[in-house]
Amino acid sequence: MRSGNNRPAVLFTTAEDESFLLGTRSQLASLAERLLGLLRAPAEPGDWDGIRVEQPTCTSSLTDPLSDIALNGIVIVATEEDRRVLINKVRVNHGDEAIDWVAHDEWRKRNE
Repeated sequence: MRSGNNRPAVLFTTAEDESFLLGTRSQLASLAERLLGLLRAPAEPGDWDGIRVEQPTCTSSLTDPLSDIALNGIVIVATEEDRRVLINKVRVNHGDEAIDWVAHDEWRKRNE
């Protein structure tokens, strides 16, 4: 069996804000089971830029190593506000603009 053959891939598409999980039913089910396993696993407490987080130990990549995006683990935060703060900190750290969450929420309400 080739490396990553039992894991789905995360692929970019034509738009900057689009990506897809691509895999067989078995591969996608396996990813879902691994994610649920991580949620149930013991987690190390940590701090990301002042936000308390939990990081379950992940011993191998969750997605195919040849993916456009390699999913290597999960980070658990306590609140939606914490999630939004960390998303923006990561975006800014990588040279992207922070998300205007108020405008984003208004846009979603108009387009639901």
